[in-house]
Amino acid sequence: AALFHLTTHAFFKALLFLGAGVLMHALHGEIDLYRMGGLAKRLPVTAACFVAGGLSIAGAPLTAGFFSKDLILEEILHRGHPLAFAMLLAAAVGTGFYTMKAIWLAFFGPSRTPAATLARLHRPGWAMEIPLVVLAGGALLAGFIPVPDLLGPQGAHPGGFSIVTVLTLTSVLAGASISLHRYRRVLAPPKETWLARFLAGGYSLDRCVEEALVVPFTE
Repeated sequence: AALFHLTTHAFFKALLFLGAGVLMHALHGEIDLYRMGGLAKRLPVTAACFVAGGLSIAGAPLTAGFFSKDLILEEILHRGHPLAFAMLLAAAVGTGFYTMKAIWLAFFGPSRTPAATLARLHRPGWAMEIPLVVLAGGALLAGFIPVPDLLGPQGAHPGGFSIVTVLTLTSVLAGASISLHRYRRVLAPPKETWLARFLAGGYSLDRCVEEALVVPFTE
């Protein structure tokens, strides 16, 4: 199951990273989601592929991520690890939340991109769009490749919708719904709070490492 998920993960994670890179390229290096919005009309291929990757990483039914993630969750529950199972369901809520946030703020809703940037939008050419389409195909269809059958009986696809499937989809939809409710009408960056600064600063880990391991040996 883990090897199968590694295979499907390669498709949708590479797709999302490449899609983010295409966005940055089109907007001349812009990385702030709050300075995007409504780009699906201007970058339709990128938007469609990014949505495909988002659906797959969230485990939407019949995508590659749906098959491989459910295998892992079912195996964990079957082996008697309810705490680990609950933690992964909580992670599924987070996946639904941040995936919907990225998709909505970048490609839908009102445009928050400066007019000057839109005027010189750098549209991706075929050299960028063809890899996006290939990866999107893998993110959507790799779950139907009989790779698990080559890995032994533990790799078989789950047969239909189980209670694990229902719980996983419920968790993802809950996260996506909260995210959509939170960001669907965003016109400007939210007010900065201590929690936002803490998260944006990478939990202050870089600062801790700097103070503990770098400064003492360089001063």
